[in-house]
Amino acid sequence: MTGSGVARRDLGRRLAGVRKAAGYTQEQLAVAIGYSRSTVSNAEIGHPDIALEFWARCDRVLKTGRSFARSFDQVRSAERRQAAGVPEDVVRHLASRGVHQFLDIGTGIPVPGSTHEIAQEADPRSRVVYVDNDSMVLAHARALLASGPEGSCDYLDADLRDTGYLLRAASRTLDFSQPVAVLLLAVLHLIPDAGNPGGLVTELASALAPASYLAISHMTADFAPGPVAAAAAAYNAAAAVPVTARTHAHNRHVR
Repeated sequence: MTGSGVARRDLGRRLAGVRKAAGYTQEQLAVAIGYSRSTVSNAEIGHPDIALEFWARCDRVLKTGRSFARSFDQVRSAERRQAAGVPEDVVRHLASRGVHQFLDIGTGIPVPGSTHEIAQEADPRSRVVYVDNDSMVLAHARALLASGPEGSCDYLDADLRDTGYLLRAASRTLDFSQPVAVLLLAVLHLIPDAGNPGGLVTELASALAPASYLAISHMTADFAPGPVAAAAAAYNAAAAVPVTARTHAHNRHVR
């Protein structure tokens, strides 16, 4: 089973535990959230947008502060990243250019082809720091992302918006006097304009040595403005963390 599959199963187990602690039977919770008993029992819905609404309703009824919806967001993000193949292609390209230190921010649920696996294929001495601010993600990362003996992996509970702390903590594993590749894949669109994503990127870039790299992937409405805007609005109405689509031109200047 993939890391995201394990995470989905664990999310269902968490729901069962929280439901019982709150005094709900499966039937009672099903009635309260407007889904079938079998859906509550299996905690599995095929369509991701419907699934997100299911978890959001569970949060509201069980008063869990959107914890389930946020965790499902993480699982879905990891699955999208895996399906796109973006992290693997990016890391393989950077490793071919001699980079052997990686700072992977917004790691998400571990999936096959994770950063350290690809980097250490190219150079077993590669060092990788994974960063996320979701406790479930970090628990899975520590369990599933094991470094080879010649390299190193670390896992930071940190927020991109606290860049100073993130860099200080990452320096326990990475040598910032040498080239480092910073990966911001499917992350910056989770930072609203008020959060100054460009300033965060500038602060990260200023800490890097010459010959370092900054890799960014970002949600954009460049190719289908209407549909993307509508999809983002629908997603933001239910999601624990809203998204902001930005143009390619905008992101070229975010540094």
